[in-house]
Amino acid sequence: MLKAQKRLTKKQIKEDKFLIAAAEGYEWIKRYGIQIGLAIVIVFGFILILHKYTRSKAHRQTQAIERALTALYSNEESAGDLLRGVISEFGGSKVAGEAEFNLGNLKYQQNDIDAAIEHYQTYIKKYADNDIILFGAYNGLGSAHENKRDFQSAVDTYSEYIKKYKKSLFIKMVKFSLARAYMLSENKEGATAAFQDIIDNYPNSKEAEEAKYFINRL
Repeated sequence: MLKAQKRLTKKQIKEDKFLIAAAEGYEWIKRYGIQIGLAIVIVFGFILILHKYTRSKAHRQTQAIERALTALYSNEESAGDLLRGVISEFGGSKVAGEAEFNLGNLKYQQNDIDAAIEHYQTYIKKYADNDIILFGAYNGLGSAHENKRDFQSAVDTYSEYIKKYKKSLFIKMVKFSLARAYMLSENKEGATAAFQDIIDNYPNSKEAEEAKYFINRL
């Protein structure tokens, strides 16, 4: 006669479930552990290679822009080609933006005003990632328009900067450029309002002193 099976207690049932789960987990690790380990190694290796590549690329960018700027400041004929090379190789990067802006400066110095305008506009539209260079690009663009005696475009350029970058450290300088552009265009009303804005809002600045000088001669 078969003996009646002894009922398991709740504690024994829990322990059995734990042991079964542990055993299954162990078997799963034995089966897939090597594959997971290899995957981790591969991913880690990829990250390491990517990091080295990124550092190498950043180093190449730094070298390329430094070489181009050295040529530019030394007035070497190769400066333009080197700056264009930076843009071609590292398009969309910060160094490409810096090269674009400096190409604008180079073209301005060479009196190729249309090309200067194009490079300044490209920096403003595509990059605009550095406050100092951005100010320089707007200032260069406005000055280029003034050079062509297109004073309305100069007014529009300075006005755009003032509207978009109200908290800029360079705002009063751009406001002064705006007042000058109005004055050059013989827009007395616009010039008076722009100069007065500087006097009212930056009373102790150099720009305010110059604004007082010009406003009395309009």
